[in-house]
Amino acid sequence: MAEPRYIDLRQISDRAIAVITSPVAFYRNMPKTGGFLEPLVFMIIISFVSGFLFALGFFLGMNPVAGVFFAVGGVVMIPIVVTLGSFLWSLVLFVIWRIAGSREPFEVAYRSFAYTWAISPITTVMALAPRIGFIGGITSFFWTLYLLIVASIEVHRIPPRTAYTVFIALALVLLGVASLAASERHGVLHSFAQQVLNAQRVMRTTQPFGPGAPKAH
Repeated sequence: MAEPRYIDLRQISDRAIAVITSPVAFYRNMPKTGGFLEPLVFMIIISFVSGFLFALGFFLGMNPVAGVFFAVGGVVMIPIVVTLGSFLWSLVLFVIWRIAGSREPFEVAYRSFAYTWAISPITTVMALAPRIGFIGGITSFFWTLYLLIVASIEVHRIPPRTAYTVFIALALVLLGVASLAASERHGVLHSFAQQVLNAQRVMRTTQPFGPGAPKAH
């Protein structure tokens, strides 16, 4: 089948809505062929929408200068980051699906991953919410996990029990790595702060006219 020669925004919006509202039906009927361009364009367009919402949130509320910066930078960076990241993550998922028993080619793995991007505008808005923005990240993680499980069952014909086991195990590994990274970063920051405090104490005690200066006789 030939690659599409134009961008069908109506089709992109229809597919995004289908992924969000009826993921099981969408993945059950997902086209498995047609090339990489269509799902890649889907991800890039959805990423532009998410990037616009993110920049708008900063511009209207938190930091207008940062909002302009994100908007301008996103035009250049989004296509590059999405293209490279999508193929990398699809390759990882392709290997996982193959190990789990899928016989689908890489293109199907790519498409299965690409359409999970549909939730991005929603989770982006959630991430901008004051004080509870972290919920956006949590929702994005578990929603994407659910969509990958649905794709495993409906597209790759992996038994449900295997699909849930594989991706829940993967989620636990990722959460564990994230927890260790956060702990390590906290330890480094704490150590750095402690060194700064120690340096300040040394400076105070060695200043000639400071509180710790030797008394004149």
